[in-house]
Amino acid sequence: MREILFRGKRCDNGEWVQGYYIRAEHHWHNHGIHKDWITFGASANGGWFALHNKYAVKAETVGQFTGLTDKNGEKIFEGDIIEWFAQGESERPDFGYIEYDEQSFAWRVCWQKYDPDFMEEMQQEYISVIGNIHDNPELLENP
Repeated sequence: MREILFRGKRCDNGEWVQGYYIRAEHHWHNHGIHKDWITFGASANGGWFALHNKYAVKAETVGQFTGLTDKNGEKIFEGDIIEWFAQGESERPDFGYIEYDEQSFAWRVCWQKYDPDFMEEMQQEYISVIGNIHDNPELLENP
């Protein structure tokens, strides 16, 4: 079965959290109204849901898990920056970031030097997650 998982940067301290994504406009804490939340679970509570370990996250940082891992077993999320050494080539890696292509309903890599590739066409044993577009945009500045 496919794992449905999201991550986002917490509004209170900037740390990354992973879990279920919820979008709701409620005043669930003392820091104001937030729309975007990551939670680790919920339980029924008299017709309402009680969210467990919920964190308000910055909407622009929310990204979905692609269902794939890199060569080190690290989960690859939307917004991750990857380096890729082509098979048999070890001189210089290519760099790209992960995005969801809504027209084809698929994950793709937007490369610095090449046209985008769909993730399912890539061999994961040559991919390493080296950062993400929110914390490390400089990794994509120099092709």
